[in-house]
Amino acid sequence: MQPGLLSLINSEQSALAALESNDPSIRYHAAWWLGKNRAKNSVPALIRCLHDRGEETSTGGFPLRRQAARSLGLIGDKSCIGELVKTLATSNDIQLHEASIRSLINLGSQKCVDPLINYFNSNVREKPTEALIEAFTRFQVWSVQDQIRPYFLDDSARIQGAASAYFFACTSNKDYLKKILSLLNHDNPFARQAAAFDLARVATLDEGLAIQNATLPNTIKMHAIKEILTRSMTQNCVDFRNKSESLSRQEQEWMTTLDQLVAETMSGHLLNQENPIAPSPDRSKEKNSIPFILDDAVTLLKSRSLHDREYGVKLLSDLSHQSPDIVLTLHQKETDQDVIMGLIKVMASTGCSEYATVLMEAIGLEIANHCQGNIRRVAACGLGRIGSETAEPLVCSQIVSKLTWTIVHPEDWGLRYGAAAALDQIANHEAQESLNHAYEIENDFVVKTRIGLALFRTKPAHVNHVTQGSMS
Repeated sequence: MQPGLLSLINSEQSALAALESNDPSIRYHAAWWLGKNRAKNSVPALIRCLHDRGEETSTGGFPLRRQAARSLGLIGDKSCIGELVKTLATSNDIQLHEASIRSLINLGSQKCVDPLINYFNSNVREKPTEALIEAFTRFQVWSVQDQIRPYFLDDSARIQGAASAYFFACTSNKDYLKKILSLLNHDNPFARQAAAFDLARVATLDEGLAIQNATLPNTIKMHAIKEILTRSMTQNCVDFRNKSESLSRQEQEWMTTLDQLVAETMSGHLLNQENPIAPSPDRSKEKNSIPFILDDAVTLLKSRSLHDREYGVKLLSDLSHQSPDIVLTLHQKETDQDVIMGLIKVMASTGCSEYATVLMEAIGLEIANHCQGNIRRVAACGLGRIGSETAEPLVCSQIVSKLTWTIVHPEDWGLRYGAAAALDQIANHEAQESLNHAYEIENDFVVKTRIGLALFRTKPAHVNHVTQGSMS
């Protein structure tokens, strides 16, 4: 494959054309792009890829078929349910089976329940048990309790957690909840993540509080908290656009927590929370020359230790107060994503208008990885502080214009949420107009509620959509 070809897949038309390529990597990327961008017209083409046996790996897997299954689940067209179910019987690729099951969960149709039960009871070896149990929890299939009960003793902590969530949803027995909570403290970080999602599927606000203080990446906390919040706020509401009940104090507190998580980068990865993994720099020299402090800070930002990274941000923040140019110059020459993430955190936390241009450019990044998604969200929140504090009308207007785009167009709900929080902070007439427009077209319940909270402070007409109080 020639370098740069993947960048040519930048529209539904180009992605559909790329599915006809002879290059497996291009076809895979095209299928991914179509799912990421929720391209509804691509469903027939993705279904063809779902059954394409032409690109089998040496181990018997079908990467394109797996990606097609995932993309169909993201697009959300229920016409593909039968095709996803077929993969459970017509392929030996267990990873394809798991991708199909998870997409069936996303699609949320009871039509897949009987085929899933048949598959669960089949003789297929190494079935994706965790995904199956999650599906039965989602569809409230309580008829398979006897088959699931042995998985409490499974060697996999993730399967134990899935079984516990299933039985807690079925019985409301708190002993099952305690098991999931214990897994939030598991030594394995991936077991902790799975436990957070198990809680998100079945817990109330009270029961899910432990997620907020667990040793988890912030993005995992964001998604888990969002799921619990959505269920809480929509419990007695058929159409959230007509929701007139006010948010409870607890829901407000959870929204405040979400504000804080969206604005934070340092806990975005699986970091060591206690002792540094990399050798610690000699911090006794931090008052020496600026070049030394910069080298020290860069080393700290590359560390896997959360404590080290936070200390690196502190060093750079202190330098920033001396001269913003120091941080800007380092940002211009730096390529390491972890260091850039730390620099954006520094710029976002200072309120210095000299950083506005860099933060606006950061929002415009095409997300290529998890780190860049964090950067964009934090940059949006940082612009809120700059826009609210600057005495330069032109800078404020440019910031609001960027946030006006950000609150509407990106797929990343966390980025739109961050833009809502930023416009809330600015709270001028332009910001209010942007919030009004975004409120009318936003489909995500939590993001729409956050926009409504921002509007409430200055626009009483939205009182029927949000709380009578305010978030701290």
